[in-house]
Amino acid sequence: MKLILIVVAAILLITPGCNSDERQQALEQKEAELNRREQDLQLKNQALDLKEEELNRREKAIDSMTPLNVADTLALLHPDLAGVYNVTMRCTQTNCPESAVGDIKNERWHFSIDSNRVVARAMSANQLVRLYTGTYTGTTIQLIAQADTISNLQAGNMIVRLQETKKNQLTGQREITRQDNCRIIYDLELQKQ
Repeated sequence: MKLILIVVAAILLITPGCNSDERQQALEQKEAELNRREQDLQLKNQALDLKEEELNRREKAIDSMTPLNVADTLALLHPDLAGVYNVTMRCTQTNCPESAVGDIKNERWHFSIDSNRVVARAMSANQLVRLYTGTYTGTTIQLIAQADTISNLQAGNMIVRLQETKKNQLTGQREITRQDNCRIIYDLELQKQ
């Protein structure tokens, strides 16, 4: 029986040694797997950093083209717009008592670009009679007379719509609507000096 106990004890002592080698190999495999995963994670982080840098570059490029530079862009796209124009206005429709179809008025308008707006100063006999501000949408200029410069309109409003027909020439309409609902529509011809 002593012999059996010695054999069993020897087997028990040898057996944990075999398990130890298997455990060691398993640990080494797990460690190698963790190292591979860590390297993969580092590569993914580097790729994300590169993408973030690219997004930041694109964002800066987009920011440099947006509203801060709209005025510069408008002036670059339409360099011939600014200047002085001789304006002929011919009344084509009216239901206001002091106006008649066929009436003709002449003014001189000074166009400029201010920030993202088109500004037109209407002059008659070298006096500022009206100030218009508005937008240029690529094909149409829409201007609205500023309330403090249309005192003779009896608190109405005035809208001008213009289109470029030829180089240095604009045509369109000016519509005046007064508080008493009378309306005057003029056909406009603008020729740049």
